[in-house]
Amino acid sequence: MKRWPCVFMLLLLAACGQARVPEEPLGKTASLEEETPEDVEAPGEAGSIQSAVLEGELLSPDGRFLARMEGHRESVTSMGLYPADTVQITGAETGEVLWEGDGSYSQSILGSPEGGFSALARSARTWCSITVIETEGWTKWDFTLPDGSPVLEYTFLPDSGPWGVWQSEGSLDLTTGQGGDAGEQRHYTCAVETRDGKLKGIAWEERYETLPGSYDFDHDGEPEIVELVNVAEDEERNLAGWYELRARRPDN
Repeated sequence: MKRWPCVFMLLLLAACGQARVPEEPLGKTASLEEETPEDVEAPGEAGSIQSAVLEGELLSPDGRFLARMEGHRESVTSMGLYPADTVQITGAETGEVLWEGDGSYSQSILGSPEGGFSALARSARTWCSITVIETEGWTKWDFTLPDGSPVLEYTFLPDSGPWGVWQSEGSLDLTTGQGGDAGEQRHYTCAVETRDGKLKGIAWEERYETLPGSYDFDHDGEPEIVELVNVAEDEERNLAGWYELRARRPDN
């Protein structure tokens, strides 16, 4: 009978030694609404963790809108960063918040040539997502693969080269994957438009072939990159494919 107090104390110590309840996970847009457990890391040493970053074209090409982050969360970390609370698009002159979405550990924004759309990419340790926002009614379209599925987990945005290029107003080229040993890159062309008060989008997958030879169409002494792009057809959606010949500078 004398063993019972010892057993009780051992059980109590074991209960006290359980891991703490995880903090509330960071919310995300697109199809990944909650952080997975792998995204939550133990806090690092004091001063070793930095706030999230926002890159890209913070001021829209037409000068009307300004993107910014607001706040950050110290309850979870990943990639040596605290995630941003929110990403906001404001009036460049007034500072009025026109659109607001969940922040992440890193984010990048690109405005369309005429300022009608903004493309926002967000990344964490195991996922990335891309959202297109139209700047009139402030509705959004979360990019999905041509088959309607979200970007696969553990697919990341390129380390070198752009993740997105607006070819024209309403036409956006996207690249996912880091390339090489870090994972195959895949390329997509997206068309977006507003219908019935909502932003609609559709994506086709592209295949690139860089043509041999040296071409300097603008005679600036720096050769352009010439590519033959095959935009795949989609029989299920009755969408025809096509070919494009693209000449671009090394800076895209």
